[in-house]
Amino acid sequence: MRNFSVKRRNRVSGWLKGLMIIGIAWSLVGAGMYYRAGATLKSRTSTPEAMLSHIRQARYAGFFPLKHRLDEMENVAVILAGKKAIISDSAHLTHGTYQALLNNLLAAHRLDTFSTLMDYLNHRRLSLPRFQAMYDFDHGNFSKAAPFLKDDPDFKGYFATRSVPVVEGILDVDMELGKFRAKLPGTSFLEKAVPLHRHFLAIYGSSLDPDIQKILYQSMGKWNGAFLVSENSHLIGLCAKNMNPFQDVFEAGSVIKVVTMAAAIKEGATVDFPYNCKGPIRIGGHIFYDWKKHGKLKSMANSLASSCNLVFAETALKLGPEVEGRWLDRFGINNRSFSLGELSARLGEQRTPLEEGDYALARGAIGLDTAYITPYWLVRTAASLASDGRNVLPTPFTNETVPGNGTLSLPSHSKAEFLFPEEALPSIEEGMLKAVNWEEGTGKRAAVAGIKLMLKTGTAGKSPYNSVLMGTFEVNGHRYAFGLFLEKAGRAEYNGTAVLRPALEKLRLRLMMLQKPEEVSHP
Repeated sequence: MRNFSVKRRNRVSGWLKGLMIIGIAWSLVGAGMYYRAGATLKSRTSTPEAMLSHIRQARYAGFFPLKHRLDEMENVAVILAGKKAIISDSAHLTHGTYQALLNNLLAAHRLDTFSTLMDYLNHRRLSLPRFQAMYDFDHGNFSKAAPFLKDDPDFKGYFATRSVPVVEGILDVDMELGKFRAKLPGTSFLEKAVPLHRHFLAIYGSSLDPDIQKILYQSMGKWNGAFLVSENSHLIGLCAKNMNPFQDVFEAGSVIKVVTMAAAIKEGATVDFPYNCKGPIRIGGHIFYDWKKHGKLKSMANSLASSCNLVFAETALKLGPEVEGRWLDRFGINNRSFSLGELSARLGEQRTPLEEGDYALARGAIGLDTAYITPYWLVRTAASLASDGRNVLPTPFTNETVPGNGTLSLPSHSKAEFLFPEEALPSIEEGMLKAVNWEEGTGKRAAVAGIKLMLKTGTAGKSPYNSVLMGTFEVNGHRYAFGLFLEKAGRAEYNGTAVLRPALEKLRLRLMMLQKPEEVSHP
């Protein structure tokens, strides 16, 4: 008689072995995918998308013992991607994993995400004392951070002086009072311009030169206003008295003529030359005045150099309000704000609509009533000229340091596209050069021996008028840009140039000292 029970036991035993092998293989695959997801999560080079992909692949393996840990991994990866965690029922990862993630964020200077992840971990009541102290420091809770950080090599200097640099050498925050302190003349506006609710772990390096700062401040004398100087895409001087040069606006005056001129040349809408400027003309039922009779002007460049109102008024009538307005918008006169590091900036705004009639259009084209600009507009426009017409947004910030986590260079705010049309540059630069070197030029009183100066002057506002000047100058082959606004200082061609000329003489000497010997051009 056959023993069927033995065969049955052998058959069951075979099935069990098969299931055990499948179970072990499933466990190994699931665990392997879990550990690969964890490694990807902790890697400094992984993107949030790659993290989520590996985590979801591990979940699809269906290894249930690790489900809640995978849920937590997904929560963290979603936070790293800049979104909000959505899975509430998840297990804790190891402290080492969280520490690695937080260290990665600090090393990459991703302070917003560091703060969000710490908020999440605090909500889950996970204790990470050192990172909690850095979180408190970052949020300006210096007293709470002190027990853990006051003896830390990366922080003890700040606690010893009771101050934290915001912009190195330019602006500090008092740990006890919680107030900003400007350290250079002409930078007190930063105490209000920089927000108090910021990341105090972020310490900016600056391109501002203290000696240039003193030159600008002393040159301005008794006048309120602003004086800015840039080299390439960085500000090397940023001086303001009783104004924020990135926000406060004033009537532009004749500096706007470079915009009208750029538009006219690009759009093919210039007046016929020679142009005979012989006195007031009638536009839109109103008498339109020039500030002097210029006589015969042979070119657009000469018209810019002598700042003839009539030429630019009639040019605007050819362009029309839609085109003139579009070019003002192109040059940033549109009330749009943008960020320069810690600073909120804007270039200008349009007030009186150009569409109100020919008279409004003519006045707008010479910088009256419509275009209101910031001092920053002046240096930005001049810096773009100095960069062969490319759109440059000079910044005073060079890099960002997070204590204990190195220094990263900040990206340039300059753009690849052209602000000035290529075909208009030669004529505009010729006009700004003639403004200084030609007898009829409005900037001839600013001429300095040894400096190639290009200048556009503007006078606007109510009597005694504001002085507005912008331009570029060269020292040993290096080209710099500047913008100068002096409130109620009087006519730019007299009072404005009286401030600019001695400032340029002093700047020339300082800039020659700053230039490296190999950078100085020789004949």
